[in-house]
Amino acid sequence: MINQRFGHLTVISRVANVGKNIRYQCDCDCGHSPIVYAGNLTSGRSTSCNKCKRRTHGLSNSPEYEAWKALNQRCTNPKHPSYKDYGGRGISVEYQSFEEFYNDVGPRPSPIHQLDREENSGNYEPDNCRWVIPEVNTSNKRDNVYLEYKGKRLTIAQWSRELNIKDHILRYRYYKKLPIEEILNANHTSSAGNP
Repeated sequence: MINQRFGHLTVISRVANVGKNIRYQCDCDCGHSPIVYAGNLTSGRSTSCNKCKRRTHGLSNSPEYEAWKALNQRCTNPKHPSYKDYGGRGISVEYQSFEEFYNDVGPRPSPIHQLDREENSGNYEPDNCRWVIPEVNTSNKRDNVYLEYKGKRLTIAQWSRELNIKDHILRYRYYKKLPIEEILNANHTSSAGNP
């Protein structure tokens, strides 16, 4: 765990156990060096020192702070369900604090907005994070299928919305390897009666 980052804490060295509980000396972004139980780090219960917890920025219960905690967990906690898609494939958190993150992305514009990385293979870092509506977020996934037609390149989900054709119909046509004109034709039906 040496040099791993958990929120505001970076693990520096292992210290003597208390019973069977493993502990680590950490450096907190605020400059303090707390000793933290390994289980508290890996579970996400400890992401900063106690002095930081007492010092508040007034946003501890905000959606922005929840997004900050979640992105740190995805990138630093190997036990997090999404770790393999984030920290496990090299995505890191380059913000040094919640305040730096908040100054970069600002307040969430509305309750439906979600945090997104503009460059999907990039890190959580200044100029790569933004608030977007769900449609933009789902269009920015690495496993999206893009279709280009007459100079316009959109995901299947975006074509679906634009042409008012159900998403699953476009996917069926795409995986059947139909010509692009037939995939995007609202009036197309195959001889077998399928979409």
